[in-house]
This record gives sequence, structure tokens and C-alpha cells, in this order.
Amino acid sequence: VYTPYNTIGELANQGSAVLFLYFMVAGAVIGRLQKLAPGLPGIRAGLAQLTIGGCAILFTLSALQYNLRGTTRFLWYVLLAYALAALLPTLRRTIVGTSRDG
Repeated sequence: VYTPYNTIGELANQGSAVLFLYFMVAGAVIGRLQKLAPGLPGIRAGLAQLTIGGCAILFTLSALQYNLRGTTRFLWYVLLAYALAALLPTLRRTIVGTSRDG
């Protein structure tokens, strides 16, 4: 019978150094984004902080129950959400600017 490992079990099978490194990188990514989020203009700052905090909680809880791929997905969601929040004004100016020029 196959019993799947949770994230911590999968990483621990690779060695304690891999386990430590993964959670250090994940913490650094989440921490860096939490530090950058207040610099976003307007309401995007609050929404970014809420999104990052929520995904950090989900990441922590899912690491105890789900596999590595599913848990890491929350880090990708956080990075995507922050990138969209940061690039939205630039994209809006580019799209609006080109439609007015044409």
C-alpha cells in the first residue's frame, strides 16, 4: 500500500540539509515580499500584505498534510500575486498609452 509523504517527510528523505534549505528559502521569499508589499501604491499594499500573509499560513498548514508540489504552489501564487500588483500600473499605462496613440 502506497502512503504518500507530506512536504516535511519528502524533504527529510533527501536529508536534513535539504529540509533546512527549502524552508530557509521559502521563509526568505515570504519575508522579502512582506517587506516589499507596503511600498506598493494605494490599496494594493494592503491587499498584497493580506494575500502574502494568507498564502504563508496556507503554506505552513499544507506542509504538514500535503506533498511538496502542492505546498510549493502557494509560493508560486504569492510571487505571481505580488508581480501582478507591482506591474499593474505599468501594464495599464502601456495598454492605455498605446490605444490612445493608435
